[in-house]
Order: sequence, then structure tokens, then C-alpha cells
Amino acid sequence: MGTAVRVALESANQPQVVALIADLDAYQDTLYPPESRHALDLNALQQPNVIFAVARDAAGQAVGCGAIVLQGTQGELKRMYLQPEQRGQGCARAILGLLEATALQRGCHLVLLETGPYQPEALAFYARHGYARRGPFGDYRDDPLSVFMQKPLSLAGQAQDTVVSRRKACEQDLPFLLGLRAKTMDLHHAEAGVVMSPSEAEARVRASFEWAEILLIGGEPAGLLKVIRDPREWRLSQFQLLPAYQGMGLGTGLLTDLLAEAQTAGVPVSLSVLKVNPAQRLYQRLGFAVISESELGLCMQTAG
Repeated sequence: MGTAVRVALESANQPQVVALIADLDAYQDTLYPPESRHALDLNALQQPNVIFAVARDAAGQAVGCGAIVLQGTQGELKRMYLQPEQRGQGCARAILGLLEATALQRGCHLVLLETGPYQPEALAFYARHGYARRGPFGDYRDDPLSVFMQKPLSLAGQAQDTVVSRRKACEQDLPFLLGLRAKTMDLHHAEAGVVMSPSEAEARVRASFEWAEILLIGGEPAGLLKVIRDPREWRLSQFQLLPAYQGMGLGTGLLTDLLAEAQTAGVPVSLSVLKVNPAQRLYQRLGFAVISESELGLCMQTAG
């Protein structure tokens, strides 16, 4: 997904989102008769059991959306739509990943969907992301113009498909960032004999706002990424995930994307890491090499 596009949980009752849904309806009107269409109206999309995600471009314009309607431990995927010019860039995957991760957090273990045979791109997209064909479910009946699919959700499965969205850190994130620091970075500092007072920690966190991005999983803050982008070198200043999200492959995916961006820009990525921090092994697997060493830490860099 292009870095300019961000996906987040939002309300469906917004003019730009209503316009997206109208575009989806207009498109489906050209494919299927009314009796073979099973769309949710705006009121239904605003119910408490509906998870609704919106993708926005760099200008803040809504360019895509999707929903999961929860019913106990199952959910139905509805209203997936992306403007044509945004397709093929990973945005649809980002919307689906956020919806699935949020549904899993809310106790959903099976996502179902109904789509049509005249949308081969959509059918291929769902198949690539783990959806298999099945028979009718709920109130649906056999219809030659309906295709039914399902995907079981699990924490292990989500590790591969979950897309972590990002947004710029701001003042409202201060409590989360202080808590994250206490759970992750300060632990390694303490092991290395480095002690920082609460006021020093808060000052350090506030100073990071300029470059920091909050990592979101299921719309909830889950980590921090801070990259200082210099024309000659990108410096990975901070990268932290809450312990609950570690060991799932999410960190590896994020760093791989970052390294791909840096390679496209033609610059190396550098970082410093304490020797007691086990993350150094991850960095080495991703191609970082040690370029200097001190008593407590390592300086590492990619080839660029």
C-alpha cells in the first residue's frame, strides 16, 4: 500500500463515505438485477455490531471502505469498495486486514461474504487472502448470481494478513507512548543499567512527536515507528510493539516494507540498539550489519 494512504475505523455517516457507497451501488446496478443484490443501507452500517473502515489518501479524501457485520462469533463482510485509480496498490488488503483484525479482537472467528460471479477481480482477491467457496448462509438462498465464501480467523492466521496502519503521533498519544516505553524500551534500559526519571522519559517522548508514527492494529494503538529521513540516510530511531503483538511477524513485515521504501529512495537505513535488546537478531536477519560497537550497544546499517 502506498504510504500516502491510511486506513482507520470511522463512521459510515460522512458525505465522502456516502458518495463512495453510492459509487458502489451504481457499479453493481450495471452487473446484477435488484433481486440479486443484498446491500446494507446507511442506517444498518451505523449499528453497534458493525465494524466500518475507511481508506483516505494524502489529502484526506475517502477512497475506499469496507465493513464487517458481527453476529456472535461470526461476521459478514459487506460494502467493500475501492476507487478504480487506487486498485492494485495494496489498499484493499489494508482495509480487509484492519476489518479482520478488529473482528478477531471482538470475538469473531469466521468471516462470511456474498459476492457475484461478474466480479472476477474481487473473487481472486478474496481467494488470495484465504477465503474459500461455500454454500449459502443465513437468509441467503441459492442464486446463480451469488458466490458465497468464508475464512476462519485466528491469531496465527492474522499475523500474515494483518496490515498495520500508521498515523502521525500527537499530544493525545502521550499516555500510550509512556506506557509503551515502560513496557518495552525501559525494560532494556534497566537491564543495561540505564535509569531514566519519569520527567526525562516524558521529555524524550514529547521530543519524538515530530518524526513518530503510531502503529494501529484493529484501530487501536499497538506500537511506535520513528524514522528520521535524511536525503543521504534514513535513521530508524525507535521501533516498538506492545508485547501482545510481538512474535507474530508484524514487526518483520513493517521493517521489510520500510527497507523496500529506503531501497527505492536509494538510501541506507541505520539504527542503534542495546546489546541486551533481542531485536538485534531481527535486524541482522533483515540485512543490517554492525558498523561500530560500544560497551552497551551496536550501530547497524543496511547496504543502501
